[in-house]
Amino acid sequence: MEVKRYIDRNNSFGGSGSGALFISVNSCVAWIAKRVKGINYLGNYVDDSSGCSTKSDLVLYEPYGKLFPRPQAILLGLWDELGIPHKEKKQLWGESLPIIGINVDANKLEFTLTEDSRIKLLEELRCWSTEKKREKLKKWFQMGGWFNWALNAYPLLRPALNNFYLKLSGRKDSALQVHINNAIREDFRWAANKLESSSGVLLLKSIHWGLSDATHVIYCDACPSGMGFWYPGLDIGFVSPTPTQWNPLLIFYFEALCVLSALHDAHRRSPSGSRFLIYTDNSNTVDIFNTLRALPDYNHLLLTAVDILDEGHHDLRVLHVPGVKNGVADALSRLQLTRALELVPGLKISPFQPWSWTKVAGNKLSFQPPQSTLGAMEL
Repeated sequence: MEVKRYIDRNNSFGGSGSGALFISVNSCVAWIAKRVKGINYLGNYVDDSSGCSTKSDLVLYEPYGKLFPRPQAILLGLWDELGIPHKEKKQLWGESLPIIGINVDANKLEFTLTEDSRIKLLEELRCWSTEKKREKLKKWFQMGGWFNWALNAYPLLRPALNNFYLKLSGRKDSALQVHINNAIREDFRWAANKLESSSGVLLLKSIHWGLSDATHVIYCDACPSGMGFWYPGLDIGFVSPTPTQWNPLLIFYFEALCVLSALHDAHRRSPSGSRFLIYTDNSNTVDIFNTLRALPDYNHLLLTAVDILDEGHHDLRVLHVPGVKNGVADALSRLQLTRALELVPGLKISPFQPWSWTKVAGNKLSFQPPQSTLGAMEL
């Protein structure tokens, strides 16, 4: 039997293997650019390449008769050497550039969506959040991919996908009609409101700070009967019994609620743009606050934390501390105030009220902040 083979030289993006081919080829070119040509700061996405250089380091690229940043001119020369076609109008450079639809400011170290991309995403989020309808599973996957791409510029919006992805679990038929439930509509409505007011992510602020740069360092702990957190730098601590409306076996929930309460307190006593470092001995709590991923029962804690961070333009890091090094917070959570005072003589201990569920208009439940001022009483 004669075997016939066909080659698609156009490599249409509609083909299932086209993306992998583009990535494979450009990865090989990038390896040559870095290892052979010495272009150290080179990023690649499918068939797009980008990088950075100092503004004054310009050289002439003769085929176009124009000055380009040295790494860009070297890369263009490599493409010529390998026979890779390119167009002059696509060779951009400057202090701020759109890269795969995201504006990158090299000096401010800031990522933002282009205005056109932001408006289109907002329109889609509003559509998903206001209409009671069904969408084909294919459309769900498209929306998930679009939203994930936007997280490059707005990573704090990640909690809006927790209910979304749970709805897709186990579904494979792309033609299947899937109902958009209330939780997803509310999450997307929240994300749209944030997107309208957000300026994007400032990389330098988000990455380059540590323990010595923190405005406040707080230690937290919880047990079935109580929660406690304290500030080593201020010698003040706070205690609260766990809310009675929840199952006392849900210790993970109380650990996360305690971190949220500590964040709320730090926000209320700090100026805008503060940095908070919170320690807890519960690794699950560390994970959900650092990844902003959680099961639906815990997602409202993350949404509330993002609201607080957004309101104060704060940064938050939640780190793990071994239980043996978290003695003061442990004593506070167990309401063992004498033990806490033995560990830190002079510690001022006050009660606090955690966030709680409250009935609002239409008998709906809403997660509400404490009504009283934290630290109003000293025990």
